[in-house]
Amino acid sequence: MPGNMKNLIADTFMSLSLKKNIDKITVKDLVEACNISRQTFYYHFQDILQVIEWNVEQNVQKALTRSLQAETLEKALEIFLELAISKHDIIRRLLQSQQREHLEKLFTTALEEYLSGVFRNKIGVKSINADDLRILRSFYTYGVVGVLLDSSHQENPDIRQLARQLALLLSNTPFNIDKS
Repeated sequence: MPGNMKNLIADTFMSLSLKKNIDKITVKDLVEACNISRQTFYYHFQDILQVIEWNVEQNVQKALTRSLQAETLEKALEIFLELAISKHDIIRRLLQSQQREHLEKLFTTALEEYLSGVFRNKIGVKSINADDLRILRSFYTYGVVGVLLDSSHQENPDIRQLARQLALLLSNTPFNIDKS
């Protein structure tokens, strides 16, 4: 039941965020909308920020799990792009709120984890030293996150084309990441 309650609170927050400025949503608003006590809210979350973080982490983690199972880098990137596009409204509102930094950090962490797996599986640890791998991963992580956030603002971005372009950039590194 606690997982369901967390989902209820997070889903309610997302619904409220479409009607009200994210920075103006209060615990009282959530408690009333969910028809729960404040104690129940605080049992599951410390504050509104934790609701946002938990919800974003859940969505990104699902996309990450799916992307790591993708057969190609392009398909994996499509999964991240689909997430960004499907959450267009909430991402836009979060980027306009005081939570922008947190959203960017969550996307960055998830993508960095994904790229670490790609680099480890495609390059192999022996062919690149740790410092080069760290800077390569960081460079591509921030570049792809920037493109993801930018594409979430577009009306109808071509996800396949964008994924193809990103995969092309990633696969044409000095280390030829995607050999599949």
